[in-house]
Amino acid sequence: TKCGNPQHTIETCFQVHGYPEWWKELKARKQARRGKATMVTVESELSLVPQDECPIDTTMPCDEGKNGYVFMSFKQGQPSGWIIDSWASYHMTFDPSDFVQSSQPQRHSVTNANGVASSVTGAGVVAFSPILSLSNTLLVPFLSNKLLLVG
Repeated sequence: TKCGNPQHTIETCFQVHGYPEWWKELKARKQARRGKATMVTVESELSLVPQDECPIDTTMPCDEGKNGYVFMSFKQGQPSGWIIDSWASYHMTFDPSDFVQSSQPQRHSVTNANGVASSVTGAGVVAFSPILSLSNTLLVPFLSNKLLLVG
């Protein structure tokens, strides 16, 4: 297709036939609900680190309810941050060494929040500890952050 998304057909591609009227409203709603996260370094092996978006200067307004968390894990002494993302469709990592077990991906591409499609080159299980693991995690080499899906 013109957009390069292998899941689109020429008959349904918005770039060919034009965007429907509801498209701008949907994008605006998604953009308004996007969260923010900050990566930090922590000492423990696994932790949830609160991320506060409110300014320290109390004269500035603070949007209640827009705070998030960053999940941090350590692998062989190297910090490896995962962003908790309620908008993600799958757990995703860019690092093939995160996997303890590999499988064939059921998808061949994913689309990020900006509408850019990236190739999925693998899948499998990522283990943070002996009792905490993520199955069905996708390997997406061109990601800039690791994403932990929450629903």
